[in-house]
Amino acid sequence: MKKICILTALGILLPSAIFAQSCSWVCDNGSGGTAPDYTKQLRLSEFLPNPVGDDTAGEFIEIENLTKKAIDFTGWQIADASGRTFTFKTGKISAHGFFAVTRVDSKISLNNTGGETVTLLSPDKKIQDDVEFEGAAPEGASYARSKDDWVWTMKSTPGKANSIVVPNEPPELQTEIPENIFAHQDAKFSAAKSSDPDGDILSANWVFSDGQTLHGLDVTKTFETSGEYSVEVTVFDSKEGKATQGFDFSVMPFDLSDAVLINELYPKPNTGEDEFIELVNSSDRVVELGGWQMTDGTRMFTFDDGATIEAQGFLAVYKSETSIALNDTGDSVQLLRPDESVADKAVYATAQKGKSFSRFADQWSWETPTPNAVNESQESGTVLGATTNAATTISVEPITASKSFFESYGIFVAIVLVVTLAGFGLYRKWKKDRADQDEYDVA
Repeated sequence: MKKICILTALGILLPSAIFAQSCSWVCDNGSGGTAPDYTKQLRLSEFLPNPVGDDTAGEFIEIENLTKKAIDFTGWQIADASGRTFTFKTGKISAHGFFAVTRVDSKISLNNTGGETVTLLSPDKKIQDDVEFEGAAPEGASYARSKDDWVWTMKSTPGKANSIVVPNEPPELQTEIPENIFAHQDAKFSAAKSSDPDGDILSANWVFSDGQTLHGLDVTKTFETSGEYSVEVTVFDSKEGKATQGFDFSVMPFDLSDAVLINELYPKPNTGEDEFIELVNSSDRVVELGGWQMTDGTRMFTFDDGATIEAQGFLAVYKSETSIALNDTGDSVQLLRPDESVADKAVYATAQKGKSFSRFADQWSWETPTPNAVNESQESGTVLGATTNAATTISVEPITASKSFFESYGIFVAIVLVVTLAGFGLYRKWKKDRADQDEYDVA
C-alpha cells in the first residue's frame, strides 16, 4: 500500500516538475515572469518632416494601435537615422487609435533632404516597424501609410486616420535658348519641350533683364542694342506648381538689315586725297555694322562691333582704314552681312581721275566725290535726292535738261544726206557709162 502511494505521488509530481522546468526555459523573462508578445501591437503610421513654416513647431511622428484593445505604450521608443531616440514614459493608445508625438516633445529633428529613416522599438528594444524615404521631403507633405505602402500626402492628420492627397509634382523645365542672338533680329526662345509628371497643361513667363516680360511656352523677342542680357523663365502647371531657371546670354552687334547699300566708290583720287567706299542707310533706324564686311575679291575689311550707320545716313570708309585698294582699270566691291549674305555689289570699268562712281537709284555715273553726303549729278547741276530721306535719294532718277531735235540728231541727219548724195552721184555716173557702152556696140 505504501509503495502504491509513493508511485502515485511520483506520477503526479514528476510531470509537473518537468513541465515547470520546461516552461522556465521557454517563458522565463529573467524576472521569473512571462515575456509579453509585442508583435502586431503598434506600428508607424505617419510623420511630417518638412512642414510649412517652422519645422520645430510642425514636425510629428505618429503611431497606430493595431489591436482591438487599448495598449500601454510605456517604454516604447521611436528613433531617427541619426540614432536620436525618444522613449514614451507613460500613456495608452486606444483600440485602433492613433497617437502623434511632436518634435517639441521628442526632440527628434527629421531630415528635409537627403532621406530619413524612422524606427519603432518595443520595450524589449526589438524593432517592430521602420520606414524610410529617399531624397527631399515635399514642403507641407506627410509621409503616410496607405495600406501596405507609404506615400506622400498633402493632408496631414496627426492623431487621426490617414487621408491621402497626392502632392502635385512640379513641371520639369526644358528650354531652348538661341545660340547666336543679333541686335535688331528676331530671337526665338522656347520652353515647349518642358513636361509635367501629372500631365497638367503648362504655361510660361519670360522675364528679360531689359524689363520686358513675355508670356507663352514659345516667345520671340527683338533686342534693340547689343550687350549682355539675362532671362528668367518660369513654367507653371495648372495646380500652382512651377519650375524656374535663369540664363545669361550675349546679344551680338550684328544686324542683317537690307537697307544698307554701296553708294559711292572713289578709286582714282586726286593727289593728296584717299580712296573711299561709301555706304548709305535708307532706313529710319540706326543699323549696327559690327560683323559686316567689304571686299574687292582680294582684300577683306570687317567692321568692328561698335560700328554703326545712322538712320538716313552715309558712311565713307577710306583705304587707309580698310586696306582695300580699288583698281584704276576696273574693279568690283561686295558688301556682306554678318551671315555672309550679299547686301550689295558695285562694278565699274576704267576709273576717271578725281571722279567717284556714284549711285543714282539703280544707275551709276562718274561724278564729283561727296563723301558722307548725298550724291550730286554734275551734268544737270542738280543735287539728286537732296532731302534727308535716304530712301528718296535712292529712288530719284537723274534729272537732265531737254534738247532740240537738231541738237540731238543733227549729226545723224547730215551723215544720211551725205551718203544719199554720194549714192545719187554714183548712180548717174553708172547710167552715163552704160549709155556710152550701148552706142559703141551699135557702131
